[in-house]
Amino acid sequence: MLEVLLRRFLLRRLGVTVFYQHLAKKPGGTFIWFLRNGDETEEALDDDGEPDTVYFDFEVYTDSVERLPTLCSKLRNLNGYRGALG
Repeated sequence: MLEVLLRRFLLRRLGVTVFYQHLAKKPGGTFIWFLRNGDETEEALDDDGEPDTVYFDFEVYTDSVERLPTLCSKLRNLNGYRGALG
């Protein structure tokens, strides 16, 4: 479920095609591909639950060399985003 929300979030924020785990046969133009790299569950001192940290790996592709740095910068700037995904 988290992956679906992340994909939707990236699509809305960056305006490019986003794939999770698998690419279409011949994706054209600009796209982002990502997969879940791992997660950590940390113990909380109270009994309200345990916070989770989820890690993702991203790859950015574009046929425009000029657009690549801008798109990568936008993606990096989303790091640390706090709020609801989706």
